[in-house]
This record gives sequence, C-alpha cells and structure tokens, in this order.
Amino acid sequence: MTRRLRLVGTGFTSGLKTLPGLQFDPEFPYTACLLCGEVYQSVIDRKVPAGATPINSLLAKVAKERRDVWARSHAAQEHTTREHTQLALSGRTMTPEAAFTLAAFGLIPLIDMVIDEEVSDALARSNAIPNVDAQGA
Repeated sequence: MTRRLRLVGTGFTSGLKTLPGLQFDPEFPYTACLLCGEVYQSVIDRKVPAGATPINSLLAKVAKERRDVWARSHAAQEHTTREHTQLALSGRTMTPEAAFTLAAFGLIPLIDMVIDEEVSDALARSNAIPNVDAQGA
C-alpha cells in the first residue's frame, strides 16, 4: 500500500454565519468524522478567542477536550473497526460519503478530489450549505 498525501482544505464557505438556525461557524474550532461527515462544534468552541490554543487558554483546552471526547465516542459507537481499517487501507483522506457532507461545511479533500473519481463525484453532487447543523450546537 502506498500512502498518499492527505490534504484537507478548510474555510471554503460563504455566508454560513448568516443562515437562520445554523449555529456552526467555520471560524471557530470544530472536528469532523472522516467516515460519515458528521461535524461537532460546541457552544464553548464558539467562545474560543482568535489565536487561543489549548496551551495558552483554559477555554480552548476545555473545548479541545470536549471535541476529543466526542470524536472518540463517535468513532467507537457509530463506526466499526472494519470501517476505520477500510478507510486507512483505501488511501483516501475521507470516504466519498463524508466528502459529500463535509463540502457544505467548507472541508474539501484536495488530493482526493483530483485523483479519486468517487470523491470527485461526491463533491460535484454535494450541497452548497449544510442540511444539518453540527452536533453540540
């Protein structure tokens, strides 16, 4: 198996902050599942000041810990070990299903989009805005 470079572009959104009912804000920390495309961003994440990191800010540290807990829980409860292994063996950054969902949140797997036809097709069919808000919102 040849390992490919994993490069995800973020911030490819426009106007998400103005959508009624959508709490997700791409300018604040969040985490996403690369298997299904579910996104997690809590109220605490949206209070983290610009430039704050878990090293220099208690609020950023708490927010990061919550994202990590969500990620571990989601990975264990929503996906099988086989799914995680298949993604790792595929060489993809994320599944086509995740790419389809995450594109609306401004996350684009740049390398996969160029060299993987299924991911490229999923991105072409994806929505311009999210159908659901981030978890924890």
